[in-house]
Amino acid sequence: MAPKSISLICAESGLQVTIKMATVTMIMAHAFYISPTNFVGLPAWARSARYDIQARMPPGTSASQFRLMLQSLLADRFQLKAHQEMRSMEVAILTAGPPGPNLRPASPGCVPPPEISDGAFGPVKGTSTGMEMAGCSVSMADVADYYTVGAIHPVVDATGLKGRYDIDVTIKRSPTFKGESQNEMLRGAVLALRAAFQKQLGLNLDFTKLVKRPMPVLVIDHLAPASAN
Repeated sequence: MAPKSISLICAESGLQVTIKMATVTMIMAHAFYISPTNFVGLPAWARSARYDIQARMPPGTSASQFRLMLQSLLADRFQLKAHQEMRSMEVAILTAGPPGPNLRPASPGCVPPPEISDGAFGPVKGTSTGMEMAGCSVSMADVADYYTVGAIHPVVDATGLKGRYDIDVTIKRSPTFKGESQNEMLRGAVLALRAAFQKQLGLNLDFTKLVKRPMPVLVIDHLAPASAN
């Protein structure tokens, strides 16, 4: 799940990216699209110190290009050096269950947005009562990946659904969205997202029933507080 502190404004001249009051952990989660629980060797300050960053991307920037930009920023400003490994981890399972999925097959003319997005989802839009999110031609693997970035545990798809779907979800604001703790904010957002997906899409996620699976982790070899601009 994309950090709430990263906002995107699309314009003809390009994409304005504003990162406000974000921890390095939050930026890394977005840059590598890996849950913070899958970071190994992360120093404590990376979960507490907060930074403001502004950048502009050219028109048509894709999500993968944006993540590469964030990875370069982390290497330049925070001297990040890291590598990925596969390790056995406890994961939560995404299922379709009772009374069954309520999903709309992807329309033939549906094309995923070219601008930066969260996986197959477009940027989340804030409202007075919560958030709205939409996805075009979304697979269940995309949904599991979206959960994983903000979840306490990684999430894997076990729905058995192989198609692609157009998704529109309204997420009610949780009281913990305003918590000062990063863990509280993530937990509140994930619980609100889980409730919305279960009620509106018929997709279930149970964090009380975990299984062991090999999962990618990001091992931090070096990370230092930000250098000056």
